[in-house]
Amino acid sequence: MSIRKPDWHVCTGGPCVGKTTTIIEFAEAGYKTGIEPGTDYILAETAAGKTLEQICSNQRALQRAIFARGLTREKTLSEQDTMILDRGLLDPLAYCRFYGIDDSSIREEIEQSGIQYRNIFLFERLKLPIEKAGLRIENDREAKELDRLLKDVYTEAGYKPIQVPRMSVRERMDFILIHIKQ
Repeated sequence: MSIRKPDWHVCTGGPCVGKTTTIIEFAEAGYKTGIEPGTDYILAETAAGKTLEQICSNQRALQRAIFARGLTREKTLSEQDTMILDRGLLDPLAYCRFYGIDDSSIREEIEQSGIQYRNIFLFERLKLPIEKAGLRIENDREAKELDRLLKDVYTEAGYKPIQVPRMSVRERMDFILIHIKQ
Protein backbone atom coordinates (compact mmCIF):
# COMPACT_ATOMS: atom_id res chain seq x y z
CA MET A 1 0.00 0.00 0.00
CA SER A 2 1.34 3.39 -0.93
CA ILE A 3 0.71 6.45 1.19
CA ARG A 4 -1.14 9.21 -0.64
CA LYS A 5 -0.91 12.74 0.75
CA PRO A 6 -3.18 14.96 -1.33
CA ASP A 7 -3.80 18.57 -0.34
CA TRP A 8 -7.13 17.64 1.21
CA HIS A 9 -8.49 19.26 4.37
CA VAL A 10 -11.31 17.72 6.38
CA CYS A 11 -13.97 19.72 8.22
CA THR A 12 -15.56 17.59 10.89
CA GLY A 13 -17.51 17.78 14.12
CA GLY A 14 -20.75 16.53 15.54
CA PRO A 15 -24.12 17.36 14.07
CA CYS A 16 -25.13 21.01 13.69
CA VAL A 17 -21.73 22.62 14.31
CA GLY A 18 -21.81 24.65 11.10
CA LYS A 19 -19.37 22.65 9.00
CA THR A 20 -21.70 22.13 6.03
CA THR A 21 -22.68 25.81 6.04
CA THR A 22 -18.99 26.68 5.97
CA ILE A 23 -18.31 24.17 3.17
CA ILE A 24 -21.14 25.69 1.10
CA GLU A 25 -19.60 29.14 1.56
CA PHE A 26 -16.22 27.81 0.43
CA ALA A 27 -17.85 26.34 -2.69
CA GLU A 28 -19.66 29.59 -3.43
CA ALA A 29 -16.34 31.44 -3.10
CA GLY A 30 -14.84 29.19 -5.78
CA TYR A 31 -12.96 26.64 -3.67
CA LYS A 32 -13.10 22.95 -4.51
CA THR A 33 -15.13 21.08 -1.93
CA GLY A 34 -16.41 17.59 -1.24
CA ILE A 35 -19.97 17.04 -0.05
CA GLU A 36 -20.82 15.18 3.15
CA PRO A 37 -21.18 11.48 2.34
CA GLY A 38 -23.77 10.88 5.08
CA THR A 39 -26.11 13.63 3.94
CA ASP A 40 -25.60 12.59 0.31
CA TYR A 41 -26.51 8.97 1.14
CA ILE A 42 -29.54 9.84 3.30
CA LEU A 43 -30.91 12.24 0.69
CA ALA A 44 -30.57 9.56 -1.98
CA GLU A 45 -32.36 7.02 0.21
CA THR A 46 -35.20 9.40 1.12
CA ALA A 47 -35.59 10.27 -2.57
CA ALA A 48 -36.00 6.52 -3.17
CA GLY A 49 -38.90 6.50 -0.70
CA LYS A 50 -37.30 5.48 2.60
CA THR A 51 -37.98 7.33 5.82
CA LEU A 52 -35.20 8.60 8.07
CA GLU A 53 -36.34 6.08 10.68
CA GLN A 54 -35.95 3.23 8.17
CA ILE A 55 -32.52 4.45 7.06
CA CYS A 56 -31.24 4.79 10.64
CA SER A 57 -32.77 1.56 11.97
CA ASN A 58 -29.63 -0.44 11.10
CA GLN A 59 -26.66 1.70 12.13
CA ARG A 60 -24.12 -0.93 11.05
CA ALA A 61 -25.47 -0.87 7.49
CA LEU A 62 -25.83 2.93 7.56
CA GLN A 63 -22.25 3.60 8.69
CA ARG A 64 -20.93 1.07 6.18
CA ALA A 65 -22.92 2.79 3.38
CA ILE A 66 -21.73 6.24 4.47
CA PHE A 67 -18.13 5.03 4.52
CA ALA A 68 -18.55 3.47 1.04
CA ARG A 69 -20.02 6.75 -0.24
CA GLY A 70 -17.05 8.66 1.23
CA LEU A 71 -14.53 6.24 -0.26
CA THR A 72 -16.19 6.56 -3.68
CA ARG A 73 -16.13 10.35 -3.32
CA GLU A 74 -12.43 10.37 -2.57
CA LYS A 75 -11.60 8.05 -5.47
CA THR A 76 -13.15 10.60 -7.84
CA LEU A 77 -11.32 13.64 -6.46
CA SER A 78 -8.16 15.01 -8.01
CA GLU A 79 -5.16 14.58 -5.78
CA GLN A 80 -3.59 17.60 -7.47
CA ASP A 81 -6.31 19.95 -6.22
CA THR A 82 -6.64 21.57 -2.84
CA MET A 83 -9.93 20.20 -1.51
CA ILE A 84 -11.99 21.16 1.52
CA LEU A 85 -14.02 18.12 2.50
CA ASP A 86 -17.20 17.89 4.53
CA ARG A 87 -16.16 14.97 6.75
CA GLY A 88 -13.42 12.42 6.14
CA LEU A 89 -13.18 8.65 5.92
CA LEU A 90 -12.54 8.34 9.66
CA ASP A 91 -15.84 9.97 10.65
CA PRO A 92 -17.86 6.72 10.44
CA LEU A 93 -15.44 5.19 12.97
CA ALA A 94 -16.66 7.67 15.59
CA TYR A 95 -20.27 6.82 14.80
CA CYS A 96 -19.48 3.10 15.01
CA ARG A 97 -18.02 3.65 18.47
CA PHE A 98 -21.02 5.72 19.48
CA TYR A 99 -23.39 2.91 18.47
CA GLY A 100 -21.16 0.09 19.78
CA ILE A 101 -20.50 -1.33 16.30
CA ASP A 102 -17.37 -3.24 15.29
CA ASP A 103 -15.46 -0.94 12.95
CA SER A 104 -12.58 -3.26 12.00
CA SER A 105 -13.56 -3.68 8.33
CA ILE A 106 -13.88 0.10 7.85
CA ARG A 107 -10.57 0.65 9.63
CA GLU A 108 -8.86 -1.87 7.32
CA GLU A 109 -10.23 -0.17 4.20
CA ILE A 110 -9.06 3.23 5.47
CA GLU A 111 -5.55 1.83 5.89
CA GLN A 112 -5.68 0.22 2.44
CA SER A 113 -6.75 3.51 0.85
CA GLY A 114 -3.44 5.06 1.93
CA ILE A 115 -5.00 8.51 2.13
CA GLN A 116 -3.52 10.94 4.62
CA TYR A 117 -5.29 14.26 4.96
CA ARG A 118 -3.27 17.43 5.33
CA ASN A 119 -5.43 19.01 8.05
CA ILE A 120 -8.38 18.01 10.21
CA PHE A 121 -10.56 20.93 11.27
CA LEU A 122 -12.76 20.06 14.24
CA PHE A 123 -15.60 22.55 14.54
CA GLU A 124 -16.46 23.77 18.01
CA ARG A 125 -20.04 23.27 19.11
CA LEU A 126 -22.37 26.19 18.54
CA LYS A 127 -24.34 27.43 21.53
CA LEU A 128 -27.62 26.66 19.80
CA PRO A 129 -29.47 23.52 20.91
CA ILE A 130 -29.88 20.82 18.31
CA GLU A 131 -33.38 20.40 17.04
CA LYS A 132 -34.35 16.91 15.96
CA ALA A 133 -35.52 17.88 12.53
CA GLY A 134 -34.57 17.15 8.97
CA LEU A 135 -31.69 14.70 8.80
CA ARG A 136 -30.65 14.97 12.46
CA ILE A 137 -31.44 12.19 14.91
CA GLU A 138 -29.00 13.06 17.72
CA ASN A 139 -29.85 15.22 20.71
CA ASP A 140 -27.48 17.78 22.23
CA ARG A 141 -25.87 15.33 24.68
CA GLU A 142 -25.30 12.77 21.91
CA ALA A 143 -23.84 15.43 19.61
CA LYS A 144 -21.32 16.41 22.30
CA GLU A 145 -20.28 12.77 22.68
CA LEU A 146 -19.84 12.49 18.91
CA ASP A 147 -17.60 15.58 19.00
CA ARG A 148 -15.38 13.81 21.53
CA LEU A 149 -15.33 10.56 19.56
CA LEU A 150 -14.46 12.36 16.32
CA LYS A 151 -11.51 14.03 18.01
CA ASP A 152 -10.45 10.66 19.43
CA VAL A 153 -10.51 8.72 16.14
CA TYR A 154 -8.53 11.37 14.27
CA THR A 155 -6.02 11.77 17.13
CA GLU A 156 -5.55 7.99 17.38
CA ALA A 157 -4.86 7.92 13.63
CA GLY A 158 -1.97 10.36 14.14
CA TYR A 159 -3.69 13.63 13.25
CA LYS A 160 -3.66 16.78 15.36
CA PRO A 161 -7.16 18.17 14.88
CA ILE A 162 -7.29 21.95 14.69
CA GLN A 163 -10.16 23.32 16.78
CA VAL A 164 -12.25 25.79 14.75
CA PRO A 165 -13.69 28.25 17.28
CA ARG A 166 -17.27 29.50 17.46
CA MET A 167 -17.36 32.48 15.12
CA SER A 168 -19.08 33.69 11.98
CA VAL A 169 -18.92 31.60 8.81
CA ARG A 170 -16.62 34.15 7.16
CA GLU A 171 -14.30 34.13 10.18
CA ARG A 172 -14.26 30.33 10.17
CA MET A 173 -13.32 30.37 6.47
CA ASP A 174 -10.48 32.82 7.14
CA PHE A 175 -9.29 30.72 10.09
CA ILE A 176 -9.22 27.57 7.93
CA LEU A 177 -7.50 29.34 5.04
CA ILE A 178 -4.72 30.56 7.33
CA HIS A 179 -3.99 26.94 8.29
CA ILE A 180 -4.29 25.64 4.73
CA LYS A 181 -1.73 28.16 3.50
CA GLN A 182 0.84 27.25 6.17
